Amino acid sequence: MPLWKQNVLMALYQYLKQMSDDPHDRVPRNEKEFWDVFEEDTGYAEIEKGYGNEECDKCSESAYRGFSFCPKCGRPVVTRPANGVPAGSTHKNQKLANTVRIIGLFLMLNCAAMLFFEMYTVFWGMDGIAAGIEHYSLGVLFLVPSPVVLFWVSGIFADSYYLFLVMAVTLSFVFLLYKSYRGIALVLKENTEAADDIPLYSVATLFAATIAINLIFNLLVTAAGSTPATPGPPAEPWMDWYSLLNASVWEEVICRIVYIGVPITIIALLLKEKEAWKRLFGHFELDNAAAVFIVISSLIFAAAHISSWDIFKLFPTFVSGLALGYLFVKYGVYASIMFHFLVDYLSSVEWVLGEGDTATALLGLFLIVVVFLGIVFVIWYTARVIKFVRAKISERQHTL
Repeated sequence: MPLWKQNVLMALYQYLKQMSDDPHDRVPRNEKEFWDVFEEDTGYAEIEKGYGNEECDKCSESAYRGFSFCPKCGRPVVTRPANGVPAGSTHKNQKLANTVRIIGLFLMLNCAAMLFFEMYTVFWGMDGIAAGIEHYSLGVLFLVPSPVVLFWVSGIFADSYYLFLVMAVTLSFVFLLYKSYRGIALVLKENTEAADDIPLYSVATLFAATIAINLIFNLLVTAAGSTPATPGPPAEPWMDWYSLLNASVWEEVICRIVYIGVPITIIALLLKEKEAWKRLFGHFELDNAAAVFIVISSLIFAAAHISSWDIFKLFPTFVSGLALGYLFVKYGVYASIMFHFLVDYLSSVEWVLGEGDTATALLGLFLIVVVFLGIVFVIWYTARVIKFVRAKISERQHTL
């Protein structure tokens, strides 16, 4: 019997003993009778293995309290109705979930290849950027929500800041691969459910979903007779390489660390929680406070892009902000940086290969795959958001 089920059984057994004057009369003879007795007395249902997370200490508590979504690890939990048939845990639903995961793993391989190429581009463009910034001052921005220059750096300070950006992206990439290794190893052992906890898998599937939403939204805007604006070309190529690298890192520092990590850390310090400082860089429980700050940071992130684009950039960028905030909370800032970098450096194919037929064909093929499969994950993540909201409502009702 898995550990999570042992914990649930023990907790519910103690509950039955406390509720009865003669607990021996109510102790079930087997597991089926146990659930029948408990459901009859309380209305709570059993969590089914397959959607729970054995490594999460909150899944058992979520089952005990009757929730349908774990507020800590973010994974849905499936309850059993009175007739004893697990709701949502049928062979058909399991097969569908595994099919979606296989699609996601294929996306993960494609996005991993693109990330490797983009990382190559970072080092490929270093000489050009280093030569370019010798003659320019670089502005360090803050989003309030419109971009405001905090200060300007030049000379050795500009070089140091640029090296910081390169190191941040490189370390995030290495950390993403390191954190994904264990889950990939489990998937190779035919445990497809392990894909849900692979950082690279989440980055890839959320990337595909947001790209699909962006394309669909732009098509709708164009069909309505409007044309979304895009920034003009830079004065020199290296400016694009630098500005997009800067956005991938610094916007995550502002929108995720400052607007999510800092307030969550302050709350943890006020509550005197252990190792509260670690929340500054993400990877903590997706509770109500975290959800609120994800939405706030996403609004600021979206509003900051209007000045360079137009009002039509607000919605798709807000959706991307939600994905970035989720990755920050679930995995840490390294995952949100990699998502942002994957999006912003898509044009690296054309930078390296030139704007010819080869680059256009390769990038076009990649985006066709991403958009087509991304529609699957638009539906998938929308369903998960709905489950999360319902779980929060259920949690509040049980608390009241």
